[in-house]
Amino acid sequence: MSESAGISVDASGSGVRRVFGVFFVVAYLLALLPSIYIGMTKLHDVVLGLPISVWYPLLDCLFALGLCIVLYVYESAREELD
Repeated sequence: MSESAGISVDASGSGVRRVFGVFFVVAYLLALLPSIYIGMTKLHDVVLGLPISVWYPLLDCLFALGLCIVLYVYESAREELD
């Protein structure tokens, strides 16, 4: 482990993997919990031409996709791609 500006960096990257794991669990729980989506379907307000009930799964999908891209860039920089 090395210290850089008071921040500890784990050489194995297990701390970063835990953070990504937490974010992935949050993204997929938001996608799989129907109660949130059902609650959103009662809102018929339109934002940028789409109802809020359409924005919820769209933003959740973009969040999960963004996580995959960031994880790919992180592993690519560490040369850990399979």
